[in-house]
Amino acid sequence: MLNPLRLQKYLQTQSFGRDLLQLAVVDSTNRILSDWLQPARWPGDPLRVGTTLIATQQKAGRGQYGRVWHSPPGGLYLSLVLEPQQPLSELTGLTLALVWGVVAQLRHHLSQDIGIKWPNDLVAHGKKLGGLLLQTRTQQQQLQSMVVGLGLNIRAYPEAGDPSPLLPLSESTNLQDVVGMPLTSEPIAAWVLLGLEQGFSSWQQSRLHKILPECEAWLLHRYATINLGKQGMATVLGVAPSGALRVQTQTGEICLMPGEIRLQDVLV
Repeated sequence: MLNPLRLQKYLQTQSFGRDLLQLAVVDSTNRILSDWLQPARWPGDPLRVGTTLIATQQKAGRGQYGRVWHSPPGGLYLSLVLEPQQPLSELTGLTLALVWGVVAQLRHHLSQDIGIKWPNDLVAHGKKLGGLLLQTRTQQQQLQSMVVGLGLNIRAYPEAGDPSPLLPLSESTNLQDVVGMPLTSEPIAAWVLLGLEQGFSSWQQSRLHKILPECEAWLLHRYATINLGKQGMATVLGVAPSGALRVQTQTGEICLMPGEIRLQDVLV
């Protein structure tokens, strides 16, 4: 488990991670925090924005498209509470802003070419480092409360026979291998929390407008050719201010939202 005093030494956030809970082994940090946000299940004082839960290991971590991931020791698995109070249509842009914040911090501190796989993954050398999953509570198409979950591979998995990590080992990597030196979890957790806070703050102030150039510069698969089926071949151009993926088709530029395209399936 993380050393709380050592984490506080590195933590530079205003609120994210200041209220910190830790558990050793859980099914899902997102599931636990989501339950705690429901007064009927967890009576008591409401959780404050930025409240963070970190686990050493997850048995049923969730990913995009309902995937269930085993998350063994050697990674950072955290979830935190947000209250965006914005239209549900803003969700893709918020997701990208949060990913941008984490990538920006890791690039700054580790001096590595870490990138974004649209819309919610972190990558290095074309392999997955981790990803975000946002679970929302809405009312009349408005985002109310939200749990942001992040899984990040810090070190290699300790045993070759361990259950699969976020992806098959041939498709994933970890920060320690990318950097080429031993890493400890506390500073990385602090950088991740600061990145999430900065991404959320930037999104609140100006959505993606100020950070859009970096989002596009760090975008994996930019200028790649993809197959859109009936729409034919297209080229990935970048990201729209809404967070949608901009692609150039034979008939013009269009924007695609998550669920309309899965890059891992259609890249050619």
